[in-house]
Amino acid sequence: MLPLPDERPEPLTDRLTIFQKRRGYRFGAEAVALARFAGEHPGERGADLGTGSGVVALLMSESARFAHMTGLELQPAYADMARRSVEANRLTERITIVQGDLRRIDEYLPAGEFDFVTGNPPFYPVGTGRASPDEARRTAMTECAATLADFVRAAAFLLAPGGRLYLVHLPARRADVETALGAAGLAPRRLQSVLPRRGAAASFLLFEAMRGGGPCRTEPEIILNS
Repeated sequence: MLPLPDERPEPLTDRLTIFQKRRGYRFGAEAVALARFAGEHPGERGADLGTGSGVVALLMSESARFAHMTGLELQPAYADMARRSVEANRLTERITIVQGDLRRIDEYLPAGEFDFVTGNPPFYPVGTGRASPDEARRTAMTECAATLADFVRAAAFLLAPGGRLYLVHLPARRADVETALGAAGLAPRRLQSVLPRRGAAASFLLFEAMRGGGPCRTEPEIILNS
């Protein structure tokens, strides 16, 4: 499986390769942290919303032992690239990439049939942060196509009873995440901070959420460069 002229294959792990754009939006540390945070899901079915290059599903394929994951991606070029990465790693029986809009989730995926959902929703509301001139990056990073609330509603639609949502977001938007979760009938059960180095402020927060109440456990911080 060959990359397109504006792409290049890169090693993702010792055994996996991923196609990435030479220029434009590329996955970051938050996606890698999310894949690790989501943990073990032997025999389960999962969905990755806004899958981008497919990095979360690809990384989880090595350790999570899930039965199957479906990645949903809005941008056709990235959905195609993710699909070809899956094919290049011979994972087509375990990972399916679907191009579509999570705001119309019922047109693409069935309700209540997924044991877990992962995702890296856009970080910035429209009009905040620095708007990238690159359309793909702008769509991935700002809520110009789908909001945090849209993402959480789509995840809640997909989750089976007892299912878990794993997402990564900015510390400054913790209250927004918790509000969106509550509106969709979900509540945080596990929280972990990701720090760029020891003693620094957190760069990202990782959330695990489920339906219903219950205590939220805070886990030890992840230090990216210790």
